[in-house]
Amino acid sequence: MLAGRVLCALPYRRLSYFLRSGPEDPCTYLTWQLRSCPGGSTVHLQVDQAECADTEEEAENTWLPVLAALQTLLSRDEPSRP
Repeated sequence: MLAGRVLCALPYRRLSYFLRSGPEDPCTYLTWQLRSCPGGSTVHLQVDQAECADTEEEAENTWLPVLAALQTLLSRDEPSRP
């Protein structure tokens, strides 16, 4: 079971929080930043894992599928273009 706390929430701009899978486990801090751009939005995800031995490649293998799933989910609601 995951537990966490929201650290910062700025609607349509930023969401920062931490997650922990148990009281003895290290925290993972996540920050999602959103920015409007022509044709949609830019999403930036920053992940800080305190006391974690993950390599950059392992982190990408974990989080890139999350971002890809988010993109797929959001693009389903796009209106059809001629």
